[in-house]
Amino acid sequence: MQPSSHRPFFACVKTSLSVHSNAVRTIVLVTVCTFALTDDDVTVVYTLGALRNSLGEIDDVRRLESNHVLPRLEELAGCGHPQVEEYAAACLQNISTCRKAAAVAHTLMRRAAGSAS
Repeated sequence: MQPSSHRPFFACVKTSLSVHSNAVRTIVLVTVCTFALTDDDVTVVYTLGALRNSLGEIDDVRRLESNHVLPRLEELAGCGHPQVEEYAAACLQNISTCRKAAAVAHTLMRRAAGSAS
């Protein structure tokens, strides 16, 4: 894939954002699974930026886990390219935040269910 070939996709994502945010999130996550396997720095930076900006729910994290993207993010966080490392680290931080929020929500739901009994 040529480095400039990602531009139409991201233009589509930007345009689609106002239509249906969940559809965009799914598109971005599926695309990450494809683009995360490239070594082209420009494509990786664009992909990581899109991922960083779209991660917000535990379902997003589960999609990444099921598509084995997390090891690639960890690899990119130590790849030696400053911008790629920064963006990958931000993705990993967002993933951690999603997991913590999901754990808190789960705990609160269990407590609420227990007190309703």
